[in-house]
Amino acid sequence: KPDYLASASELPWRKARLSLEAQTGTRTIGTLDAMIPFMGNDDFIVYADLMAKGQTNKAFEGNVGLGFRRVNDAETAIFGMYAFYDVLKSVNNNQFTQVTVGAERLGLVWDFRANAYLPVGKTKYVSTIYEGGKAQIVEHNIIEYVQTRDETLSYGGDVEVGRIIGTNKLRGYVAMYTFGENLTGPRARLEYQMNSHITLNTA
Repeated sequence: KPDYLASASELPWRKARLSLEAQTGTRTIGTLDAMIPFMGNDDFIVYADLMAKGQTNKAFEGNVGLGFRRVNDAETAIFGMYAFYDVLKSVNNNQFTQVTVGAERLGLVWDFRANAYLPVGKTKYVSTIYEGGKAQIVEHNIIEYVQTRDETLSYGGDVEVGRIIGTNKLRGYVAMYTFGENLTGPRARLEYQMNSHITLNTA
């Protein structure tokens, strides 16, 4: 085992957690997340998770889920599974729902996560937008030019791999995601744990 962590039991996987997260850029995002273990022992936990995310562009996301985590016999890694019910409200006030299922392996050095996103209910909204001032009279008809906006929730998934960089406080992650037929790509992020209460992320 690495000398900077005696075992995976030192990772904060058993304790109840309330986290606040803020992101800023072209818009500001605030997230409140609570993980509440309600069953388990030194080897495993079963937990509930509640999350709410708001944005300055008025989009909103809320999740409720259940998860399971277990430490391996060598205490070098934690294995988990989870399922969430997600409610998503778009900037155009359209509401979508989906189920997220995933698995994770959190280790002293390496982390792995995989998720699948499964839409439930209505998956597409079409809005008509009128463009004022662009009407024309043609013969005895008034023609007004309009445009439509489509919002669609697609099936999707992502896979993420992470590793410590130099110190156990800094981890780098790379991921691949895919949603629908036309949205596939990579992403990367860094995570730095300042202390047991504050973690910084950049993507």
